[in-house]
Amino acid sequence: MDERVAGAYFCSMRSLIVLITLYFCCLHRILGQDCIVHNGRKFYRTSISSGNSSGNDPIDYKWTEKSFQIENHDAADFGVIGTEIPGKFDATKALFKLFPGRQLYLTDDDDAKWFYSVAVWRAPLMPKHWAKDGGVEHWFPGKTGNFTKVHEVLHFKNDSGKQFVYVVFEHNETTALDALYCGVACGADAGIALFAQQGEKWVLTHFSLYAGTYGRYKKLTARPKVIKLGEDNYGLELFSPVSGPGGPSFGETFLYAPVGHTIKLVYSDRSSAVWDFNGRCSRWFTSLVPQHGTNQFNDLKVVVSGDYCLPSMAGGIFDDDSIGTAPDEVFFKTSVADSFGYKITRLYRHDGNEYKWQRTFYRTYAVKPKKKN
Repeated sequence: MDERVAGAYFCSMRSLIVLITLYFCCLHRILGQDCIVHNGRKFYRTSISSGNSSGNDPIDYKWTEKSFQIENHDAADFGVIGTEIPGKFDATKALFKLFPGRQLYLTDDDDAKWFYSVAVWRAPLMPKHWAKDGGVEHWFPGKTGNFTKVHEVLHFKNDSGKQFVYVVFEHNETTALDALYCGVACGADAGIALFAQQGEKWVLTHFSLYAGTYGRYKKLTARPKVIKLGEDNYGLELFSPVSGPGGPSFGETFLYAPVGHTIKLVYSDRSSAVWDFNGRCSRWFTSLVPQHGTNQFNDLKVVVSGDYCLPSMAGGIFDDDSIGTAPDEVFFKTSVADSFGYKITRLYRHDGNEYKWQRTFYRTYAVKPKKKN
């Protein structure tokens, strides 16, 4: 064979081998590994992703192993007051600055079109909270490790127009994500941070690593909103619905406020709403109405509006008329009426630590007396 022809042949063969090698390497990266690389950033697949059928363990199977390196941290390492986020507020930057540990970008998709950020951390010597929930009671933080992600970001302005941001974080103990399910009434742990804009940066002014446990299916379900509690004082109201599978459901309300450099629970109601998807009545809902004034914490009205009727009248799944529900203040009316509407107003006053009940007013209307036998 001519040397030039032989050289060209071997050059072509080498190029073909390189191309085949690159092809299989890329294919292996897509199908065989637990992460996808885009623009130099690794997006790790989770156990929820169908892309993990290749046999490799997804990242959330690995972070429970002893070989998965997570440094131990103290309470002082989390949410350091004065932490700065330069430029436009970025919740992911806030997450990674407030929670030391492994910084990961997770995806449940094969192609990482949708992803989210988590901080995986461990603090075995941190003081523990006994988290009481309607589902599984547990210690926070978890001993083996924890992962945290951003649940909600809320921007607002104070009385003088200064910009602030509340960030609500969702915590869970490290486990495979497809193993988190533990029932409709089993919630997640929450953390809250408050940032204030100062020039071209955002500065952490208040922080609470643990701000309660609520939600369902190990997820936060709260719909938070900013609420003005007093003179230049803005709190965070969280209403968390826990919907049953087609049956009775309820809601919980929590009110947090910045105090010192922390964010403190100042009011809560574990039964602020009750309803039944199958019924037309016997339900109530609650609204928080802060009163006007010049105090840091003005008085708070808690207004409960609802109605009651016999279960057999509601057209629901229950036909036993001995079953019925109404708030304590008007429950006595269920013994003399088949149905009625009501409005309950509870007045609370802040005692320097939390909101304390003062007195209650109520009225009933559209009363339908019980039928005589």
